[in-house]
Amino acid sequence: MADTLIQADRQGGYTLTDMGTFLKYESKLSLKVLFKGDPLLLNYYSVMAVCPDRFPEANYLAAMEFIAFVTSLEGQKLIAGYKKHGTNLFYPEAIPSVLKGKK
Repeated sequence: MADTLIQADRQGGYTLTDMGTFLKYESKLSLKVLFKGDPLLLNYYSVMAVCPDRFPEANYLAAMEFIAFVTSLEGQKLIAGYKKHGTNLFYPEAIPSVLKGKK
């Protein structure tokens, strides 16, 4: 994504990017954000364990522990609180009430 931003900047073009990458390189670019916030632009991340029967070398227990953590209240709060330059980069979905400040 960084290479795409740099190339768009050099050519005076436009591109789509995630906010984290843009913020990381913003000081090196003349590009400006033209549009953000539309639900159609949401960039979802998912987590899943691979089938241990098909991939016996995979550490299924560790994968399930990781899934349990990132979908827990603690994990969702960490995700919700991750910011760069005061901007939230991720929005948790496993426990929607985390976004609304409910406990």
